[in-house]
Amino acid sequence: MLTGDSIQNSIVARERRNAVVFWSEELATQTIDTLVTIGDVIYPGRDLPFRVMRRCCSQS
Repeated sequence: MLTGDSIQNSIVARERRNAVVFWSEELATQTIDTLVTIGDVIYPGRDLPFRVMRRCCSQS
C-alpha cells in the first residue's frame, strides 16, 4: 500500500495518529485506520516499508 504522507512512518501506523494534519484530525485518523486495515505492506511517504502485523484474538 502506497500511503504517501497519510502514513509517513511506522509510528503513525502504530499510534493511529498523524502529527501533520492541516484540516480534519478525525478524517486523518479514519484514513490511517483504513489504510492499516486493508494494507499488508505499507510504503510510507518518509520511511522504509514495513509489514502490518495483525493480532489473532481467537481463543479455543
